[in-house]
Amino acid sequence: MFYILVLFYGLYILAKEFGMLPKKSIKGNHIFITGAGSGLGRLVAIRLAKLGAKLTLSDLTLASV
Repeated sequence: MFYILVLFYGLYILAKEFGMLPKKSIKGNHIFITGAGSGLGRLVAIRLAKLGAKLTLSDLTLASV
């Protein structure tokens, strides 16, 4: 499973570098993320916050958020 994720991430980086992906700003958009306390949800939340999105975060464990 991990290798598949790495493969897709590599393909994404290549497509981004060669200008094959459309550029869209998410600054100011409101995004709801579940599972934001740890793992992939947390990483996505941090990345989107750096891009200027307004976030609503949710997780089962209150101490994580």
